[in-house]
Amino acid sequence: MSIKNKLQAGQSIVEVLIATGVVALVMTALMAAMTLSLQNSSQAKYKALATKLGQEGMETFRQFRNSLGWESFYTLLNDQGSGEYCLNAIPTQTAQFQALVSGECADYAISRTGVNFKRDLNLQIISSEEIKFVVTVSWQDGADVKSTTVTQYFKNWR
Repeated sequence: MSIKNKLQAGQSIVEVLIATGVVALVMTALMAAMTLSLQNSSQAKYKALATKLGQEGMETFRQFRNSLGWESFYTLLNDQGSGEYCLNAIPTQTAQFQALVSGECADYAISRTGVNFKRDLNLQIISSEEIKFVVTVSWQDGADVKSTTVTQYFKNWR
C-alpha cells in the first residue's frame, strides 16, 4: 500500500467540521420554520374562534329582532341608547336583553381552548329604521392584545 492511498482513505477533520456546520445550519432553519408555522396556526385558530364568538353575539340580536318585532326591538334599544356594552354573557331572555351592562368588558371572561376572550358591543342608533351593531372580540397573545370585529346593520325590513 502506498502513502498516497493511506492519505485518501479517510475524511479530514476540516471536512467533518464543514459537514457538521452545514447540517446544524439546515436544522436551525427547519426549526425556525416549524416554530413560525405553529405560531401562525395558533393565531389563525384564535382569530377563527374570535370571529365565531362575534357572530354568536350578532345572531343573538338577530333573534331578538325577529322575536320581538322591529318596533319593540328598536324601542328597547333606543331606551338603552347608543354606546358600549359588555357581551361576555349572551342574553337569552328579554329581561336579560333589557339589562345589558353599559361600558366595555372589564375582563376576559369567555374561555375557549385555554385562551380567554372578551366580547364588546358598540351600538349605534342611526335612525328609527336602522341600527348599527359592531361586536369586537379581543384576546391576549403574550404581551399583545389581538381583536376581530363583526359589523351588522339591522334595518326595519317590513
